Amino acid sequence: MAGRNRETLVYSVVFLAGELDRPGALARQRTEGPVLRGCYGTAVEVLNPDAAHNVAFTVTATLTQVAGAKGAPVIAAKPCELELQPRTGVRIDSTFIRNLFARAKAKQALDAPAFVMGWVVLEADAALDVVAIYTTSSFGAQANPVSMQSVRIAPPPSQQQPAAQKQRK
Repeated sequence: MAGRNRETLVYSVVFLAGELDRPGALARQRTEGPVLRGCYGTAVEVLNPDAAHNVAFTVTATLTQVAGAKGAPVIAAKPCELELQPRTGVRIDSTFIRNLFARAKAKQALDAPAFVMGWVVLEADAALDVVAIYTTSSFGAQANPVSMQSVRIAPPPSQQQPAAQKQRK
């Protein structure tokens, strides 16, 4: 993507992956978990809607931590370059996301089913269709609810307004 004249389009997607089952530990700490106990999965479906041109994009991810928490820094995965031919798509699932962290040697994010949470960031040189699909189930439950969310493009930095200008409008 280097050397392109167009502005970069940025898509940011929250991901959740793995199993969160620490009721005893959470009770002893008197804290809540980031989400309810259960099994979580995320798939980010990416489509090049253009009928004539390939679209190159970069995928990276970062783990999040509780605001104000002390300890290990937020881990960022190494970027991965992908390219989609016209009218083709790719799935960025929990395994792909864990592999991004493996490339960065981030041990705490590697081993499934350990629970991880963070952001996947796509940077493209042209518009993409991006949909996040979230699945979850409680331990021992048979139902697997699914939530789908279309991901909006973040405005390029040149089009973002300072907070003071937004308040005046």
